[in-house]
Parts: sequence; structure tokens; C-alpha cells
Amino acid sequence: MDTTEFWKENAHLHIKPATGEEFPEGWDVRPYLAKLCDGTVTEIGCGEGRLSAAFQPELYTGIDISPQVLETAENRNKNHKYILHNQGDSYPHADVRFVYTVLLHIDDDCIGDMIKSLCEDTESVVVAEIMARKWRREGNPPVFNREADEYITLFENCGFEKDYHNEKPYERYKKWPGGPHNITFLRFKK
Repeated sequence: MDTTEFWKENAHLHIKPATGEEFPEGWDVRPYLAKLCDGTVTEIGCGEGRLSAAFQPELYTGIDISPQVLETAENRNKNHKYILHNQGDSYPHADVRFVYTVLLHIDDDCIGDMIKSLCEDTESVVVAEIMARKWRREGNPPVFNREADEYITLFENCGFEKDYHNEKPYERYKKWPGGPHNITFLRFKK
């Protein structure tokens, strides 16, 4: 099964680490995201809509490739808009494209094209992930973590410059080997 099909069929099983908590980060990330993303927001890989409430419904569009998770998102956030994304579709205009722990599931052969598509018809892109190549692994789901500098170069190739970089604690991985581990927030602007 290729990666796209894997996520269409199994996204609901891998949306966030299984901690039993709504925020495996150990803190409610939504107020922080609301300040980081200004204007209309398109969240790529919105999953079950866990972070949608960070954004005003009239300014937000959530996009995912899994119909199953979008159904949950729609039930969870009745006033927010969600769109099923098919390969080859372009993303609707937004002031900000927001991707939260999504790009780490895009393999190295496809990441350049993915970032190029994120940069179309927008002024800003916010990427939030646990960054470091040491996290890479095969399996289901495969993980292709990258260093922040790799994202900076990829976005620069599309004419976007980094204008924000911060790290915050990620409680779920605090005691993992090599820890504590943070989630990195990068914002790029045209």
C-alpha cells in the first residue's frame, strides 16, 4: 500500500500519539496557533479537527485526504469548513497554510513538490513538527522527520523566507531516549 492510500485508510489510527489526552503536547496548543496564524487559514492534514477551534470558523478551512477523519472533524466542529483533498487538487486561497505534524509523513522524493504546492496562492506557511532526522523510521506509518534547516532551504527554493522559529515542549516524548523533545514552529513568508 502506498503512503497516500495508507493515510486514506488508517489516518484515524495515527492522528496523534495515544496518550489518552487531547493534547499529547502537554499544553493546549490552540491559543498559541491562533496568534501564529493571522487571517484566513487552510490547515493541510487537519485530521479529526483537533486544532480547528484555534481559528474562527469563517476564516478556516480544514483539508484532509481521509473521508473518515473529515466526518469526525465535521461532527466535532459544526461551524468549520472541511474539504476532502484528492491527489492533484490545488489548495484554496488562504492567507496562511498551516501544517501540523504532517510533512514528516511525506517522503523525501515528494517533499519538494508538496512544499511547492503549499506555497501556491498564499502569503505564509506555518510548519509545526518534531524535527530531527534521528526520529526517522520505517513501518506504519513511516516517518521522515527533517531538520529545521532542511525546511528553511525547501521554502527558500519557493521564494519564502523564515520569519519565525520557536520550540515548545512536547510532553509525550519528554522521557524518550535523547529527550526531552520539543515541537518546532516555523513560519515562512513570501
